[in-house]
Amino acid sequence: MQALLWVKVQGAWRGYWHRRTDAVVSRALLEMYSMRQRECAVAAAVFVQRAGRKALTARRLGAWRELKGQRDDDRFLASHRIQQCARMYMAYRKRLLLQAEYERILALQNAAASRIQAAFRGMRGKYNAQMTKAEIERVKRRQQKRANDIQRAYRGFQGREQYEMAKLRRARDDTCAARIQALFRGSRVLPWQGLKMNKVAAFVYRREELEMVERAVGADEKNQRRIILANRDSASGTESGEEEPEWVEFWDDALLQSAWYNSGTNETRYEPPPEKTWSKWDFEESLEGCDVRVMWPAVGEWFRGTVVRFNKRKQRHRVDYPDGDHEWLDFATEGDRIQVCLVMWAFGAISFSFLTHTFGIRQVV
Repeated sequence: MQALLWVKVQGAWRGYWHRRTDAVVSRALLEMYSMRQRECAVAAAVFVQRAGRKALTARRLGAWRELKGQRDDDRFLASHRIQQCARMYMAYRKRLLLQAEYERILALQNAAASRIQAAFRGMRGKYNAQMTKAEIERVKRRQQKRANDIQRAYRGFQGREQYEMAKLRRARDDTCAARIQALFRGSRVLPWQGLKMNKVAAFVYRREELEMVERAVGADEKNQRRIILANRDSASGTESGEEEPEWVEFWDDALLQSAWYNSGTNETRYEPPPEKTWSKWDFEESLEGCDVRVMWPAVGEWFRGTVVRFNKRKQRHRVDYPDGDHEWLDFATEGDRIQVCLVMWAFGAISFSFLTHTFGIRQVV
């Protein structure tokens, strides 16, 4: 083992000594070192050239892509503007055609009215020539009245037609304006590369959502008001001042005795209040809760209902039907088509007028 190690040491020493002392070996090593240096320089130059070409190519490619994207955006905006101009021109042309058609129809109507008036005047002149003065005056008054009625009806028809046409024109103009605004807003929003304009687009979309919510809330409120107005009638108002005050008994701890308080007059008394006197509306109010049958002449059938309320000011009873409908009836004047059951339906329905004449019940005045 030691011999092998000494052999390796001797070989290393002889090689080192030959490289230092032998001229041929030294010259060959110098040539090899110079060749290696040239190869390293050439490899470094090749690497630097390749990196430079790669960076230059990437820069040119980015510039070309940006230029191409800008050209595509310019083409899109130009086509969009051309489409907008074309739509505006078509809308303006259609508006002119509709206006000309409306003017033509109006002129035809005026001409027809003039001819009708001329024919009517001619016929009236021939007819007047054969009548006396009194008959002429009477006919003139009747014709004037009829002419006023016809003119009033025609003005109403013409006004409704003009209103409908104006409403259609307003709706068409609003639609065109909304489309133009939508197209304008869309043209102002850049592609997704423009981050700042995306914020503007988000604000516009949020504004549209808020407007939709406000319109929905306004529609719900309008619908609620419509339902309330539909359920309201002329006899459904509150009757202030007709309710008699009620006395409430309580215990007075200071005087150690009972007392009575009236919330209507804000009065307190320590003697029992007088008993409630008879009211002229006791019978009418006693009918509240009774079942009735009402004859509808238009249908020719009896319908069952319930008396739920009495209006003292209008002297009418409110009858609610099972289908949710209600009606205010005057039992004094419409008693012939009303039957009131004061006991049970098993004993049959008893007519209100029958009760009035048989048992001496006072008529509702």
